Amino acid sequence: SIAVGKDPVFELNATSSPIPEGAIAFAVSPWPGRPQWAEELSTLCNRLKSELHAPIDFLVFFPAQDEAFSESVARRSSAVGRVRRWQSPMDVLTWIPEYEMIIGTRFHALVLAAAHQRPFMGWGAQKKVSALCKTHGMPFWNFAEGWNPDQQQNRILSVFPRLLKSQSLLMIDKD
Repeated sequence: SIAVGKDPVFELNATSSPIPEGAIAFAVSPWPGRPQWAEELSTLCNRLKSELHAPIDFLVFFPAQDEAFSESVARRSSAVGRVRRWQSPMDVLTWIPEYEMIIGTRFHALVLAAAHQRPFMGWGAQKKVSALCKTHGMPFWNFAEGWNPDQQQNRILSVFPRLLKSQSLLMIDKD
């Protein structure tokens, strides 16, 4: 028989802290067969920075796969502030609460976002990422849908906490 359980990363000592206003973290991997992905992602980062005035960092979860790609996006985008590389798993655990939102293809980045009660958006083709997003009511974009920067920006903005908070305040003011 097969037992299905919660990912052990949820059990790490993730304490909820107030959501900071500002920074967005991307934890992404290369998109196989799409050489323009770094350029497209850098353009999206520039658009988000312009719209949200939020610092943007890239978190490298798998250095062999993600580091060169993250550096490539950072070189192309004036919006990307840092590419962060962990030295110990505790680094990542302490970084996640620093962000207002996490966007990524990396499952454990999104698990940590959920554990820290941070909004997130999943990307990619992994069923576990899609299922995590569905379970937590967060948006998911499958690579099979193709790249549409307007759609991605709108999905991100739809769950960005500061915008949701200001929309709530506007609705209260109207009453």
